[in-house]
Amino acid sequence: MARRFGVWVCLLILGVMEQLQAQESPGQGRLFSVIVKGNITTSSQISPDPAAADPLLLAQPDAGRYTLDSYYGYGVEVRYRFSESNVAIGLSSDYIQTSLDRSFQPARGAAIPAHDSFTMIPVELTGYFIIPASTRVVEIIMGGGVGTYFGRHAFRMGNTNADPVSMKPGFGIHVLGGVGYKFTDRFSLTAEMKFRDLQFKSVNAFAGKTIIYNGVRITIPQQLDENIHADGMVFQLGAAFSF
Repeated sequence: MARRFGVWVCLLILGVMEQLQAQESPGQGRLFSVIVKGNITTSSQISPDPAAADPLLLAQPDAGRYTLDSYYGYGVEVRYRFSESNVAIGLSSDYIQTSLDRSFQPARGAAIPAHDSFTMIPVELTGYFIIPASTRVVEIIMGGGVGTYFGRHAFRMGNTNADPVSMKPGFGIHVLGGVGYKFTDRFSLTAEMKFRDLQFKSVNAFAGKTIIYNGVRITIPQQLDENIHADGMVFQLGAAFSF
């Protein structure tokens, strides 16, 4: 069985190589790839839900909206290339964690420090098209797909935490382009640029309507109802292992 499989693979590779010489398209001998990736997202916009947020939250500067600067993550993707075609499909998941220190303006008194921490787990299904201009060594791709986005938001004001009450995943689409460089038929490096609208909804709540900070009792929003949108560009570098 193993010999037959090896013979079939060899014949397939030889046939593809002959086609490559004529069309200068990439080889297709190994159909499955596992890609380990690191990524950086340029920015994310955090905004209160205007239909449900506490009025004190909406009364913050810029109506409670703020931005997360560039942050990092890592992930893995399993990709399958359809035999004798320039089409592939991939299923991927990332783990992203970032945090932000900012100030919060209570109803009365001076601003107090606040801390946000975000954990985001996008799960995406992507269709890929290998550009015919690709060569045996350099592979140029474009693609797009859909995603489900899970997340968690932790919030602290002063020395008091707002516990998560509910978290709802979001759904969105993405498009990307990239290039791969093959060192061998089993190992390659990839670089991709992706545009996606990673989003989820998070509700956090304090135990009461006031907290004591530096000996002063301060009125706070009882509930934080926020929409998290990580809608910046994503740059990814990966190592692909094919089999």
